[in-house]
Amino acid sequence: MCHQSVGLYARYLESEGIATVVIGALKPMLETVKPPRVLWIRAALGKLVGNPHDTNEQMNRVKKALNLLETATYGGTLVSYSDKGN
Repeated sequence: MCHQSVGLYARYLESEGIATVVIGALKPMLETVKPPRVLWIRAALGKLVGNPHDTNEQMNRVKKALNLLETATYGGTLVSYSDKGN
């Protein structure tokens, strides 16, 4: 799904009281659409949650995204994901 559609849908869900986190790679688009919470990952499209069969990396990325639900204190929070230390 495209970053713009996901970002706009996330904003709609938030307006209905449903917390969201967007995992995305296209930072300029994410900064334009301004979803409520974004985990920005430098990764190929289609591999935003990690490479196939790399369950450790997949779990790390999902945990980092879910952590944003607890730690983001303002709308439009964009956190960069780094493979080092996350």
